[in-house]
Amino acid sequence: MADWTNIQNANIEPGAPALSSVAFAFRDNPVAIAEGAAGAPRVQNAAIANSAVTTLKLETAERMTTANVASNTAGLGRGAVGSYAFLALVSGGSSGGDTKAGSGLSYASATSEGGVSSTGSPSGTWRNMGNTLSTGSATVFLRIS
Repeated sequence: MADWTNIQNANIEPGAPALSSVAFAFRDNPVAIAEGAAGAPRVQNAAIANSAVTTLKLETAERMTTANVASNTAGLGRGAVGSYAFLALVSGGSSGGDTKAGSGLSYASATSEGGVSSTGSPSGTWRNMGNTLSTGSATVFLRIS
């Protein structure tokens, strides 16, 4: 890792002696900025072009790929934050995008006759991912907390 060196104006003004330490700073300072060395200026968000940094360049333990998201979602247990469930409204109404407490919902299943049966309330807070519902009807919900 390169070290950041502050260059004094007096060392680069016309007539100043050419110093090797200044030349080394001119060589090393851009590297020190890129590496985030102590004392170096930081690259700001506005300086980075849109789409210049892709997920392949991000250092993470697990890259966010379709396969990883799908695998992690599949690994969630029933009722876990981030999981989906087919839930029926126990009381009140709900529109798409609304949030509901689990106590106002119950796990549901659709019958071959077109009806809905439900049993057992989930815990947590859930987001309605479907359409407007009334008591007794069901749709897919996402647990958000």
